[in-house]
Amino acid sequence: MSALLVNIIFALIFFGTIVLFKYISYLSNRHKQETVLKMLELGQEMSPEMLTMMGRKERLPRDDIRSGLVWIAIGIPLTIVIAFEDGLSTAVTGLVPVFIGLAYLYVAKKEHKD
Repeated sequence: MSALLVNIIFALIFFGTIVLFKYISYLSNRHKQETVLKMLELGQEMSPEMLTMMGRKERLPRDDIRSGLVWIAIGIPLTIVIAFEDGLSTAVTGLVPVFIGLAYLYVAKKEHKD
């Protein structure tokens, strides 16, 4: 396969995965909202604890560290594989996940200081 086709397929899989996770998150949030609406329609009271439990969980700095390490763990081997297959000129595309991971680690470090 040509390098262009490989890059296009990679981009489609990469962005398709992101869209899939966002869609699953959307469905989960919609289900929670429908549950709250049904409870309110039936006249049941919603305790603050239940609303907190059904709400979004707070992101901790360790979540950012974990995400950053995963992105880096994906990006480094990807860069190496692309470098061996197509050369250094196209291996730069594999550095995108590495820099995303570094950004997560930077955010975690900044939040830890605050």
